[in-house]
Amino acid sequence: MAVSAFYPLYIITGVLVWLPGEAFLSYIGHYTMAMLGVPLVIGHIFMATINEETKVGLSGMFTGWVDRGWAKHHYRRWYRENFEAAQESSEGLMPLLSRPARLRCASCKAVHAVGSWAQLLKRTYRVEPLFCAACKAEIRIVGCRADSRGADAIGEHLRRGGVSEPFQWDPKPAP
Repeated sequence: MAVSAFYPLYIITGVLVWLPGEAFLSYIGHYTMAMLGVPLVIGHIFMATINEETKVGLSGMFTGWVDRGWAKHHYRRWYRENFEAAQESSEGLMPLLSRPARLRCASCKAVHAVGSWAQLLKRTYRVEPLFCAACKAEIRIVGCRADSRGADAIGEHLRRGGVSEPFQWDPKPAP
């Protein structure tokens, strides 16, 4: 940030170096700022390429992904807002995911039992489709959309009891 903040001074002193009569003082100022900025640049190169504790940040600059512990240490507020708040809100649902899952096929209306909602969700995210034993149609739990309506519907089904009545997802978009 310090190097960036001094860019206007670099430009001004660089232009003044070309002017007759002002060159010496401008050159001294330009050279002094460069000598103060070089250790900052070298320090950042060292931290990004050699230092084991901060090397993770370099790959994060290119990929956008860093270790969760590193993100927690360097960006505490962002980590709290994105991970700790989400973890607190999902803790109430975790015991419900161990309940047995019963699903209704949208094609033939047959009911299928799956070990638990946790197993079903793991299977869904590993992309192992579930097929109806009666009509061989694929049973879709949640569509691949950015909205959270499917997850909200599963959560509401589990909060209402979710064991006696099978879950059937209606993927029609909201009006």
